[in-house]
Amino acid sequence: MRKIKCWMGTGFAGATHEDELEFDDDATDEEIAKEVWEYFTNFLDVGWEEVKTESKEGNNEQERID
Repeated sequence: MRKIKCWMGTGFAGATHEDELEFDDDATDEEIAKEVWEYFTNFLDVGWEEVKTESKEGNNEQERID
C-alpha cells in the first residue's frame, strides 16, 4: 500500500485540510489525483445566485438557486 499525504487550501488563513489516503501499490498518478480531487470535493459547498437589480417600480426580484 502507498500512503499519500494530501491537502486542500481555500486561500484563507487557517482554512486548510490535510489527510493521508492509502492506495494500492499499482495505483497510477492519474488515479491518485482523481481520488484526491473527489475526496476533497466532499468538503466543499459551492453555489451561486443571480442578483437582480431593483426595477423602477421598486421590486427587487431575487431567486435563489441551490
